[in-house]
Amino acid sequence: MKKKLLLNSSFSTTRRLFKKKRKKYNNKRNRKKNLIITQGGLQLKNYYKERQPGKPLITIITVTYNCKNLLERTILSVLNLSYDNIEFIIVDGESTDNTLKIIKKYNNKIDYWISQKDKGIYNAMNKGSKYANGDAIFFLNAGDKLRNKEFIKLIALFEKNKKLYGNNFVLCGNHIFTKGYPGFKFLKNNFIPSLGRLPSHQSMLIPRKLQLKNLYDEDFPISADKDFKLKIYLKNIKFVIENYIVCLSLPGGKSQYIKTHINLKNRTFEMFSIFRKNYNFIWATIYAFAFYLWNLRKIINKN
Repeated sequence: MKKKLLLNSSFSTTRRLFKKKRKKYNNKRNRKKNLIITQGGLQLKNYYKERQPGKPLITIITVTYNCKNLLERTILSVLNLSYDNIEFIIVDGESTDNTLKIIKKYNNKIDYWISQKDKGIYNAMNKGSKYANGDAIFFLNAGDKLRNKEFIKLIALFEKNKKLYGNNFVLCGNHIFTKGYPGFKFLKNNFIPSLGRLPSHQSMLIPRKLQLKNLYDEDFPISADKDFKLKIYLKNIKFVIENYIVCLSLPGGKSQYIKTHINLKNRTFEMFSIFRKNYNFIWATIYAFAFYLWNLRKIINKN
């Protein structure tokens, strides 16, 4: 029987670990591509985690770039969770501020982190998914905070739904409370995928195997998460929606950024492409036109 190790009882990531000799990670430099890879975390010290009876392994992935003023609050919200089988991964896009310094501060509490140039947020999220070992994945943006009790309630439902649906389901918090950006309350009767009314990815607990089979389409640099949700919905993946506010989210996300007409045109074209891919040309045209008018009105009213 493998011996379970307790490194530090104060943190969610250091309570249930095992020791195993693994191939060493090394910092690498690809001179041909001038690519520098910096890595760290518990896994580099041969500590790892696994699923245990009644304790699914939950992988929380945070992607970041130049977020020195936001990242620490996110890290602490993960480390302070009462659930004790958490794998925490940070994917940094080779930040040029003090983000890396903050990550290294928590090196002995983060399972794995990597700092490397990437091709955008969804490229980084796909990368994080491939590093994950958990039964389920949860994406937590830099600057966002988990709410402990509600997040634990969501995790508690994972085993029950896995028995019912295998890996063909996602667990969703009812809505995200976002300071300065209230959005709409994500009640069950507001779940209307064809109108783009879908849960935020900061509320979704996704089976890892489902995520890996449906990686984010990096051709949609602003709203690939919407494409992901439409894609799995149309594959008859079950969306299990609960009234839990699992995350406190800050405004300013890339998909929220519609402040100028140029932003709006780019978003509208991407919305058209996503809906054409998942539905058809006619509905994509109607949706994109309505999307454009709705957001143009908001831009005009702000000016």
